[in-house]
Amino acid sequence: MNFINLTLRKILQSIICVYLIINSLTAFSQSSNNSNSLNFLESILNNDDNDALNSNLDSFNNEADFENNGEIDRELLALIYEENKRENYLEKSYNDASSLNLQLQGYEFFATQMIFPRRLSVNNGGGSQDDKVLSTGDEIIIALQGPKNITYKKKVNNDGGVLIDFVGMVPVKGRKFGEVRKEIESRISETLLETKAFISLGKLKQINVIISGEVFKPGKHNLSSFSSIITALVKAGGIKKSGSLRQIKIYNNQKIYTIDLYDLLFGINPTIIKNIQLMEGAIIYVPKIGKTAAISGNIKQPGIYEILIGKTDLKEILRISGDQVTPGNSKYILQSFNSSGKSSFAGEVKKNYVVKNGDIIFLDFD
Repeated sequence: MNFINLTLRKILQSIICVYLIINSLTAFSQSSNNSNSLNFLESILNNDDNDALNSNLDSFNNEADFENNGEIDRELLALIYEENKRENYLEKSYNDASSLNLQLQGYEFFATQMIFPRRLSVNNGGGSQDDKVLSTGDEIIIALQGPKNITYKKKVNNDGGVLIDFVGMVPVKGRKFGEVRKEIESRISETLLETKAFISLGKLKQINVIISGEVFKPGKHNLSSFSSIITALVKAGGIKKSGSLRQIKIYNNQKIYTIDLYDLLFGINPTIIKNIQLMEGAIIYVPKIGKTAAISGNIKQPGIYEILIGKTDLKEILRISGDQVTPGNSKYILQSFNSSGKSSFAGEVKKNYVVKNGDIIFLDFD
């Protein structure tokens, strides 16, 4: 009997131990995104061996469109570290009202991309090679395989064409690479029998893009003409916590676009970010952060999020914050501010509630 009681006690202790571990991991995961990014930044800044550090980081990097040649801008990283470590005015306002430790979400993305820039995919707003619109100075590589194996490297000349042996002049400026590739392949197959042509992009023309507003390093930046909007923002050090992630303006090729990075950062609809090819003289403007709301409690990524007034409902806030930590029915308690700025609990709301500026929503078990 004593043996059974001892065994049951050990089982019970094990269950309690597992429960405590799970709860600890859950609590840790709710705040780990920002803290992990800050800890990593701090380790980079405290590492004095530049050569060894850059060598280690280089093992992660394979992408041709790498703007910084593997070098880490420590001064810029220090600015980003201090910005993200410090509680800004919005965070202080929410934390004073809720007695919680809530942080603005999404901004740590840029620091990570500064350190590992070659992990950026061309699908993050940069399109594929076939979508690249060719311009003067771009290079096309033509590899022929057949009776004669030879490789040509041809630059788009000032007249907007490339002169290819056995084919002649091919007009390419202003056309998509995919379209040009098919034409060159077709013309070579008609001219050279039993020969296969493999066409690819070579070195691309550099362009100047102006990045202004709430970024760490505003000004004119020199980029590859195949650079994505994300790459351009990373080149400018990323967006400050005082800047909007949802209302970024792109003035490009006589068109104006509004970009919502939440589509990418939180997976709302990653494909909706247009494949905008930046052109010479493009302007990227990051305005001040818009209206915000916060969420806390039984949620995977509690924090402060930018909202679109009249459009963002509680269902979207739940989606971008990762939804509930533990399954089951929850109730959503609203803390809001009146016209005089006084905070009060307004009771329970449903998922279709349209979130207002300054709202704090608490998830609790029903």
